[in-house]
Amino acid sequence: MVATAKITESDNLPKKYLSDSQLQNLFNLAKTRNYRDYALFYLSYRHGLRAIETTYLTFENIDLTSNQIWVKRAKNSLATYHPLTQECHRVIKKLAKNKSSNYLFPITTIAIRKICQKYNFHHHQLRHTCGINMARKGVDPLIIKNYLGHKNIQNTMIYINDAGINFKNLPEF
Repeated sequence: MVATAKITESDNLPKKYLSDSQLQNLFNLAKTRNYRDYALFYLSYRHGLRAIETTYLTFENIDLTSNQIWVKRAKNSLATYHPLTQECHRVIKKLAKNKSSNYLFPITTIAIRKICQKYNFHHHQLRHTCGINMARKGVDPLIIKNYLGHKNIQNTMIYINDAGINFKNLPEF
């Protein structure tokens, strides 16, 4: 039997995104099954990583003192420093205790695909979920663009358009 993140009828987001409850269920399930899977999913979501970018993560790219991680992007995207949340910090420290390589996840993108299949989702959904959640929280599109490494703002606007943002809190002008 394949374990899956629980999906309810109220989860009406397009297939390319995970709802908040789907994301939380995925994290909870991965924590109980395999902490490495949770770490892979959490860091991929938190930093909007493609599968290949997840394989680029090394311990050398992390500065726990300044709480930053260097995110090397694929597809000719822009590399950036990202701040580390407390949870990222905990996850990285735990991975470092069991480190067998300089890479956080010394696996291939094919292995990542197989891991995600066990949880019944696609890895790229984490990147889309990151972008749409940033848009829903009102993060400036230029910040989202840079955070996800987009060179073209049109790629970022997909998240803004899909976020269903309304004009209710628009300031007077």
